[in-house]
Amino acid sequence: MKKIMVLSLILCAVFTVLAQGAGAAAKDAKAAPQDKDAQIQQLTRDKEQLTKDKEQLTKDNTQYKTQIQEVIDYYKTKSFDELLGSSNKITVQRDRRLAGNNADVSAVLSNLEVCFEAEELFSKRFNATEISAVQEKLKRVQPKPRAAMLESLKSKLKDYKDFNDELKKAVAKVIDLDKRSSVAGGSSAQREKSKDILFILGDYMYNYYDYVNYPYLSNIVLEIIKRKYQDANAPVADLLEKL
Repeated sequence: MKKIMVLSLILCAVFTVLAQGAGAAAKDAKAAPQDKDAQIQQLTRDKEQLTKDKEQLTKDNTQYKTQIQEVIDYYKTKSFDELLGSSNKITVQRDRRLAGNNADVSAVLSNLEVCFEAEELFSKRFNATEISAVQEKLKRVQPKPRAAMLESLKSKLKDYKDFNDELKKAVAKVIDLDKRSSVAGGSSAQREKSKDILFILGDYMYNYYDYVNYPYLSNIVLEIIKRKYQDANAPVADLLEKL
């Protein structure tokens, strides 16, 4: 009797497990179509997005090609003077990246870069070696028609030494005046000394009025005026050392 009861319990457990398995299978079978529909919908969305991305890429590519052509046309149609006046080192470097190795504009861009390299020297302390090197480069820059701005740039390079040397002489005169005359602040003597200093600088500025084309030199002139305006005895020997 006891064995029959145990056997009955075992059979009941087996049937319960089988019934649960059948229910789960039925549930999975029911869910399968829903999962498939979701997958189809996701694939459809992915396909639509891929189509949009492809269209946008085509549009961007067309705009990029148009932009490149505009850059090429710009450098092909403008005179060298116009390009010098409307460009700078940064824009030329940017346009070189856009135009790549396009033969129509690469030479023009290289020539412009040499010119901007030369312009940078005017914001630096006079260096005969650097100036000589860039002058040699400029000899190979021969646009047609002849560019007035290019010729002006060559003249400025040639004259830089004279402008620099004459400013040295002017500063040396101011230093010599300081050695000979030290006056009390606020006195009439100091005002007279300030006039003497301004006369020395004014003489340089009058005879070499184009010194403003050399930012490095003009900054030194302004610094002397600033110091001496505040104190006629202010030292300027350090500025001579920068020339």
